[in-house]
Amino acid sequence: MRQVFILMFKRIGVICSLFVFFYLFFMHRSSELPVSVTYEGVSVIEEIYDVELSGYGTYNPGVVDLGDRYLVATREKAGSFFDYIILKCKGKRQNVIKIAEIDENFKQIGGSKLLLPGKEGVFTKVTDPRLFKHMGDVYMIFCDHSGGGSVQTLAKLIKKDGYWTAASILPLSFGGGEEFFDKGFVAKGVEKNWMPFSHNNKLYVVYLLEPKNVVIQVDMQTGEASLVSSTENTFINKFSPLRGGCPPLFDQDLGEYLTVYHICYKGRRSYTALPSKVYICGACTFSKEAPFMVTGRSKGPFYQENLYNNKRKIVFPTALIKKDNHYLLFYGEDDARIKVAKIRREVMIGAIKRKENEVIR
Repeated sequence: MRQVFILMFKRIGVICSLFVFFYLFFMHRSSELPVSVTYEGVSVIEEIYDVELSGYGTYNPGVVDLGDRYLVATREKAGSFFDYIILKCKGKRQNVIKIAEIDENFKQIGGSKLLLPGKEGVFTKVTDPRLFKHMGDVYMIFCDHSGGGSVQTLAKLIKKDGYWTAASILPLSFGGGEEFFDKGFVAKGVEKNWMPFSHNNKLYVVYLLEPKNVVIQVDMQTGEASLVSSTENTFINKFSPLRGGCPPLFDQDLGEYLTVYHICYKGRRSYTALPSKVYICGACTFSKEAPFMVTGRSKGPFYQENLYNNKRKIVFPTALIKKDNHYLLFYGEDDARIKVAKIRREVMIGAIKRKENEVIR
């Protein structure tokens, strides 16, 4: 009997050793960017700041400017497997949306509050909020995964008795999306990365960037969206396809909309040939009127060393705000942290290519 126990413990030890070896040499490796990103990337960022909010791991923030402060709605999940177990034991969900205010130095004002899920049973999993203003009010678009897949959902946010809350919630749908499902541009049942913007008191969404630039208009009473335009994107290159990121910002001086997109790109694990997806970002501009076609794109993705000091090389842009002569780019890093990059406006604009060998000045 003693020999049986010894043999069993030896086998357990071997299995554990193999697991540790596999984790350290394969799973725990950092991701590396392709050399094409480092050599062809454009440097536009002056400084990067950390944004620390109370709670578990917060990232992918939606942000609007409130004047002397910013409103931040962020995705929150358990920071580790043990955190996840603790949340489960407490009957709480892993993926929620929290909301907080931060000052102009990106420091939290007061505490963070659970925004969604609200009532029990209404939502079970919500992710990736984008905030924007429409006719003077604050709105949020987020992903609802409660029924499987992903449904884009619109919420009007109000501040009542000192706390932000969702005054109304409306699921959104785009019946014309089947055309893009059939062509393989969008995964059926998974609506993600919509980029909402307000124009002439109507709500529009950049639905696709590539291979076609598709813009839709949302009926805020019914939640149904209709096609506004589907135009060819003439700026496709090896860093394509572009995916949604920040709600487009209308730059009055530029006379166009500006956004920061993300690209899910092929990288690899450090010191191995194992593939590992990295998330990089860049900028593009849209015309100020329908069909809101793409008019320019940064000459390469954003790149500089301090932007990719993170282990997994995930930079996921979710909010762009203009402040004087700068842009503030809020993004999620490695599905774990919130960062904000300060970008000099003239440098960003100078990095946008209009046509071959032409940039915006």
